[in-house]
Amino acid sequence: MKPYLGPVPSPAPGERSGSACGYIRLMPAFEESITPSRITESRDDLKGIYRYLGGGDGQEVIYIGKGSIRRRFQEEAARRQWNVSRIEYSALDDDQTAYEWEAWWIQRHREEHGDRPRYNSVDSHDRIET
Repeated sequence: MKPYLGPVPSPAPGERSGSACGYIRLMPAFEESITPSRITESRDDLKGIYRYLGGGDGQEVIYIGKGSIRRRFQEEAARRQWNVSRIEYSALDDDQTAYEWEAWWIQRHREEHGDRPRYNSVDSHDRIET
């Protein structure tokens, strides 16, 4: 999904003329998802940040990463052994932005759960200071 970069829309009918109107860019929050069995249906060039859900109830965040969402899952055989139930992702074209958001989400997981996801061996590719 690409950010909206066009003009700010006109006020809706009935809205006061001259009222403040604008938009904000929201943080990527894994708003898209796909099951591993359907990963081949995703675009091959789709990249961004992603997290794998798995564990006993299928809802545990077991890995957070960045890069090619489809290729990383398909080409790394170990990942297919992790019993991933769902892949959630946010499409991001810019690698630096993806590095920053990957680090932010891993840090947030650490703060909420006391450690990084079970298959993340480091905090991120591009460490952030806390």
